[in-house]
Amino acid sequence: MAIKTILLHLAPDDSRQIRFDAAIDMAQRFDAHLHVVYMTQPAHMPAAVTGRGASYAYISEATAIAREKADEVSAWVGEHCDAANVSWDMDVIEGDHNKILADLGHYADLIVVSKGHGQAPDDHVGMQRPDDLLLMATAPLLILPNLPKIPPIGRRVMIAWKDTREAARVVRDSLAILKQADQVFVMTGDQPHKRFQSAGSLITYLGRHGIQPQQVSDVAEHRVGEVILSYAEDEAIDLLIMGAYGRPRWREVIWGGVTHHVLSHAQRPLLMSH
Repeated sequence: MAIKTILLHLAPDDSRQIRFDAAIDMAQRFDAHLHVVYMTQPAHMPAAVTGRGASYAYISEATAIAREKADEVSAWVGEHCDAANVSWDMDVIEGDHNKILADLGHYADLIVVSKGHGQAPDDHVGMQRPDDLLLMATAPLLILPNLPKIPPIGRRVMIAWKDTREAARVVRDSLAILKQADQVFVMTGDQPHKRFQSAGSLITYLGRHGIQPQQVSDVAEHRVGEVILSYAEDEAIDLLIMGAYGRPRWREVIWGGVTHHVLSHAQRPLLMSH
């Protein structure tokens, strides 16, 4: 799938520069239009703010400050997009971040967000987390880690593959990125009696798109998330591609699962679809 419209989540949080830089880079590489959505209502609330009245006051004050800065942010976005020769537009919106991004994502090929906006999970106001957005969005999510700097994305790419609907969807969603990658690795999670079968089929499929991946490992059913992230670190993978939540999310949160583990612990950019 071609990437021609990138939806960027922008808000007054500590990770906004990382998202903006990554989105600009992707827009330049794929000659894509950048649709910036600037959220005036905070996606998180400091743990020190307690009580319904105090919470409302905090949100109102933070939203008012963000609205005042919207023109300043728009000028900043325009200056950098124009300098990068990137087509862009920007909406200033108040409301539930995930709901807005999911709705606008109907008209985008990629949504760029941060993992948790630099906040601990218990600091979030409900329905603002990227894993919730994964279940709502019709476009793939590029989820960036909360690091001071992220190197160029999509040169050394790994697909965490299992023969499921979610994995097949994210591979199709990422074909444009895979075609531009310098190296593509495939790590499989086949069942023992079907080892390497689905990976072979995937490699054949990708080969017909001009992509020549390398199969690196077959992962046993246990500790899959740990093995995936360990390999990604060892091989300096700059983008991990995988399907999200092949089983109900509540089961993963309670009992553990690959998606939940990777989202919680990854220090590399993730491209995910559900």
